Amino acid sequence: MAGVFDLSSLKKDAQSATGGGAHEVLVTAQNVQEILTSSQQKPVILHIGSSRSPESDEMRKNFNELHNEAFTYAYVDADSTPEVAGALGVQAIPTVVAFIGGRPAGSFQGGQPRQVLEQLVSQVAPGEQAPADPRIDNAQALLQSGNLVEAEAAFDAILKEEPGNKTAKSGLSRTHLLQRVAAGPSAEQSSPLDAELIAADEEAAQGNLPAAFSRLLAQLVRLVGDDKETVKNRLIELFSAFEGAPEVDEARRKMANALF
Repeated sequence: MAGVFDLSSLKKDAQSATGGGAHEVLVTAQNVQEILTSSQQKPVILHIGSSRSPESDEMRKNFNELHNEAFTYAYVDADSTPEVAGALGVQAIPTVVAFIGGRPAGSFQGGQPRQVLEQLVSQVAPGEQAPADPRIDNAQALLQSGNLVEAEAAFDAILKEEPGNKTAKSGLSRTHLLQRVAAGPSAEQSSPLDAELIAADEEAAQGNLPAAFSRLLAQLVRLVGDDKETVKNRLIELFSAFEGAPEVDEARRKMANALF
């Protein structure tokens, strides 16, 4: 997104700023300039979303829960105010842009897990502590302590209550990764593809995401049929396990190119 936005073409007839969470400001053509200018006094996190996007709805809910008085959370409904989204140069839903001092200070596109939103809030408003989710904290503690069976159960329980919780999905995927690595290869895993999958898991578990993704993407290009599907599914699970890592976005693009 560009560093400067041309909002001069927006009509100034007001639209109703209703709906949404208790802590958000609903952006309209009438108030968008005022909201962006207000970032000179207090940071603004601007979220352009749509109720047609489950990822956007989940992020909207999380931003409202993470809100504190150190920043303004502003929501643009791209369906009811498409002219605002257009003036902001939005190319994907959801899109989030942080404004500090009247200018963009960072942005991302696409659905993001709660932990990424927490990081953004802590960067924009470092004096405030984002509210923690005790269920996630407990599950993460179990995972970090190596208690994989209980960690799996804890993440599963969260997802039964909240199927769209991306942080829990990511934690569960990482738990499955560590379970595979801890179990080691079985007697049935003797094919060349099995060897590549095992090696990629080990690399990912060690934090070497570039090597793991490169290995699997090379197989994705080479293979066909069920083997290709197996590699694609393993990539998707690793993307979930390491959601928010910059290597994931690049690998996603390469996977899309290989498939389509």
